[in-house]
Amino acid sequence: MRTSSIILISLVSMMVLAIPAHAWVAEPTEETGYYYMYDDQSDPPFDYPELPPLPTYVAIWDNPEAHKLAPYSDTPFRWHMPDSFWYYGQWYEPGDNLWFSSDGWVSFDPAAEGCSFPIPPPAIPPFPVTDVPNAVIAPLWQDMNPTQTPDPTDENRFYYLYDTDDKNLIIEWYRIQGHASTHEYTFEVVLQMGGQDKLVTNRDSEVVFSYHFIEFLYNTSSAGWTAENGATGFEDQTGTHGITYPAENLADGRVIRMGYKGPYTAVKEDGVLSPIETLSVQSKTEGYDIHFSLPSHTRVKLEVFDVTGRHLRTLADKTYTAGTHTLYWNGCDAKGRKIAQGVYLVRMEAGKWKTTRKVVVY
Repeated sequence: MRTSSIILISLVSMMVLAIPAHAWVAEPTEETGYYYMYDDQSDPPFDYPELPPLPTYVAIWDNPEAHKLAPYSDTPFRWHMPDSFWYYGQWYEPGDNLWFSSDGWVSFDPAAEGCSFPIPPPAIPPFPVTDVPNAVIAPLWQDMNPTQTPDPTDENRFYYLYDTDDKNLIIEWYRIQGHASTHEYTFEVVLQMGGQDKLVTNRDSEVVFSYHFIEFLYNTSSAGWTAENGATGFEDQTGTHGITYPAENLADGRVIRMGYKGPYTAVKEDGVLSPIETLSVQSKTEGYDIHFSLPSHTRVKLEVFDVTGRHLRTLADKTYTAGTHTLYWNGCDAKGRKIAQGVYLVRMEAGKWKTTRKVVVY
């Protein structure tokens, strides 16, 4: 809940990109698998929870920490994940694989291993479709031709970078050329990882909201973005749910976001829910109510920090029974002094799991 004295701040903070917008593309429905897609910050498919601003394009090809992938090969590159990502009800955890293709897509499907999929299935629309590979995420799937000869350069290549601070995977296709032309395309896909902290569950309303966003960012193209036989969109692990983005709406500077808002059971059935089901802060006349709920008998530790990480107060460090609990905090530090205006962190630990809420206190 948000009041005039306290605002819950998203874990992701980015600038709004001001470009002509197509508005939202698809709402979360049973047909889409409760995923949604939109490309206009001013018109997301719902009002709550509040969505963070869309990102701006940040190149990685010249970042010394980015990995430059091998020259042309239709065989996808296998990447071992260092963090968890929740996608269509399934957890992909550290050590699991994600495949990157030079042809403008990524996939969690092991069928991508050692195979060549230079063009998408000819279905209309191209997503979802049951043909392998499934679990495809495609900013622009078409037959690409990264530099082969005489010597591979830093141009016409694709790169990836895992940001350990923001826990984002960024893959950039930089000045990548279409196979049958000299047209060049520069674009990215960003996957917001971060494990359980990126899932917000509300047991009372039986709704899950995921901050495991997928974002497509389009920088420039030498000949427009509607490539022949190209496809933009994503789908689930069976190719029965997903969304196709209209190719005619792609443009330089366009940013598209995909995310999940749907039934609580989609996470429960996976069996990987953390002991932390909800954590929220509500302003009172003098202080704050901190609400949290637990599915089982669990030891809980609740602490308050400032944004530099300095510990201000331990609010609880004991075992709680399953169910919903409310803990009152008077807004003071451990020495009984009122905290000043500013940004603070309320961190909850339950077992091996942790989650944090950023708050601005006025």
